[in-house]
Amino acid sequence: MNKRALVYLGAASAVLACAFLYVQFKTEAAVQGTTSTSKPATVQDTSAAAVAQIRIQGGKLQTAPLRLKVQAGETARLQVLSDETDELHVHGIDQKFVIFAGQLTTIEIPTRRTGSFELETHDRPMTIGVLEVHPN
Repeated sequence: MNKRALVYLGAASAVLACAFLYVQFKTEAAVQGTTSTSKPATVQDTSAAAVAQIRIQGGKLQTAPLRLKVQAGETARLQVLSDETDELHVHGIDQKFVIFAGQLTTIEIPTRRTGSFELETHDRPMTIGVLEVHPN
């Protein structure tokens, strides 16, 4: 396969991946308008390789609680979609991040210390999960 064909194949793959993510997040934003009374019972277990996604509606967690596992020195990443503006607080690391209503907010948390750190919203106090930082 020649270089030009590889470049076109790579560009086409990137466009398709971006289109998929755009449609996925637009669909999640549209789902905000629906009401759900049940809360998932399982835990969303995620390593640093994946970006965890959390959805909050009406002050309630619509996705499974998060258990985000990373190695010390890595950056923990999660995306939050909420129908209300709030603040996410990482206990023990003492970092705060603003979550804007109706916007997908990507949060990057640099980790240095090991341990388990609770992730919670501030205005409507709610634990959304735990960040576990393991030694290298």
